[in-house]
Amino acid sequence: WALEYGLDMSTASLPLKAFLMNLRVTFIVFIPLAVLWLVLEYTGQGAWLTRRRLVLLLIVPVLTVLLAWTSSYHSLLYYNFRLNLDAPFPLLLWDRGLMYWVAQLYLVTIDAGAAWILFGSFRAHGLSRNILVLILGILIPLSADVLYNLGITPWRGYNPTSTTFVITGALFAWAVLRFRLFDDGLGRGSKCHRGALPHSSLQ
Repeated sequence: WALEYGLDMSTASLPLKAFLMNLRVTFIVFIPLAVLWLVLEYTGQGAWLTRRRLVLLLIVPVLTVLLAWTSSYHSLLYYNFRLNLDAPFPLLLWDRGLMYWVAQLYLVTIDAGAAWILFGSFRAHGLSRNILVLILGILIPLSADVLYNLGITPWRGYNPTSTTFVITGALFAWAVLRFRLFDDGLGRGSKCHRGALPHSSLQ
């Protein structure tokens, strides 16, 4: 995401920016679901995500991707692409359709749900550095994206969410190297300060 967004900011070609936007959306909309899956497996609740529930949770992301790649024919997701040349780099601006806000509500709900599951694990297992790192890894990018959609951003059209991955990436690297973030799973009765994916279908 960060690399692709960097490529986006390096060009002033409106058609290329629109293409990169669609490409970005294709991957972004599935990230919260992957995060939720990770959290469920980490906390030993992976059985909750049955095939039926997975299919239901995939409806909004799949529909969003289809609408993104057909956006030139409708205004359901986003439309009226234009450039903001007043920033230090060319930024893409667009108007948001109804499905954009539906997709955003979906993303926020799934991410918040994943964070809530981790908060619940505090009560069951006690305070843990690794759980705290995972929560921050969810809430930092989520907060940046919410602020962007509220119009709180350094330059109009600039989404700082991908930049926050520098912070979360450093946090995860620290937790993996220092506290063995993904060595044991909470759902297998391991000590809470270790914790990670149990052997399951996610692997």
